[in-house]
Amino acid sequence: MRIGRINRTGAVVGTAVVLLGAVAAAGNAAVNSASVSYAAPAAGARWDYQIGGTTEYTPAPAVVSRDNGEEAWRGLYNICYVNAFQSQPGDRSLKAFWLRAGGSYVEDPNWPGEYMLDTRSRKADLVAAFTPVLRTCASKGFAAVEFDNLDSYERSKGGLAVDDNIAYVRELIGVAHGLGLATAQKNAADLAGRAPFDFALAESCLLYDECDEYTRAYSTVLDVEYVEEMSAASFQKRCAAAVSSGSAPSFVLRDQDVSAQGARQWCSAQKTAQKTAGTPRTTTPKMTVTNTSTVATKTAPTRGTWKPTDRFPRHRLTTTAPRRHWSNGE
Repeated sequence: MRIGRINRTGAVVGTAVVLLGAVAAAGNAAVNSASVSYAAPAAGARWDYQIGGTTEYTPAPAVVSRDNGEEAWRGLYNICYVNAFQSQPGDRSLKAFWLRAGGSYVEDPNWPGEYMLDTRSRKADLVAAFTPVLRTCASKGFAAVEFDNLDSYERSKGGLAVDDNIAYVRELIGVAHGLGLATAQKNAADLAGRAPFDFALAESCLLYDECDEYTRAYSTVLDVEYVEEMSAASFQKRCAAAVSSGSAPSFVLRDQDVSAQGARQWCSAQKTAQKTAGTPRTTTPKMTVTNTSTVATKTAPTRGTWKPTDRFPRHRLTTTAPRRHWSNGE
């Protein structure tokens, strides 16, 4: 497997030649082994986080992240959200791969109904199961993917080790690259640089003073802060300080439900990047810090209650009828 190296310029990060023997052995067709290109979004690009509900507005951002069940925002650089390390609430399609400890399935203590996936002994099976999801992301026109819950080992009651998750995500990155998808490290600042991700997507790195850990490892870093944790005034002050200090992520302030009509501000001190590698852009004027008017809106189900003490994860939907990543015929 040959993968693209991290490129500090923020341009096209490489090509991939992927031979997925494990996937083929599990009954899935191997990803095409032809050389394909993939690209990280440009450093400094204005972005929006929409995994809790989609909306389109003008002036448009340059980059957006949406759930894999949604459609891409045409003309933008789209990132596909995939919960690759835990089950979704109510989704039993991957129960065969749930982690056991002490005779019981290991559930995320912060998100009832989400169970850890066994990256220790079921890695090849999981890669095979998620390959169709990544194919769907690519077919919909997404340019990249974020793999959520990379840090699941921290909540696994000792059932998983960091090396298990790193080995697993390296395989997923290879699949994504083979499909022409760049990959984002999601959270877990202490793991920056441990796997060949192309950029980072962080939550609350300003709040927790972790942004530098990401910017040292990646030329492109996207950060979302939450109004329930940080006021708009504090956000503007702190992001301005980060920008003035040198390298800084692209910041956006959202509500914790990342709802279609929720809070949405950008850092006034940050210049807007108008280009991304190989992706058409919508012309974006100077940033504002007010909510934008929407043209079309799609709202996802309401999530469960998040508490300030619940540091990670805090952003997936919890509902009695969650969106599924894929269907297994059940």
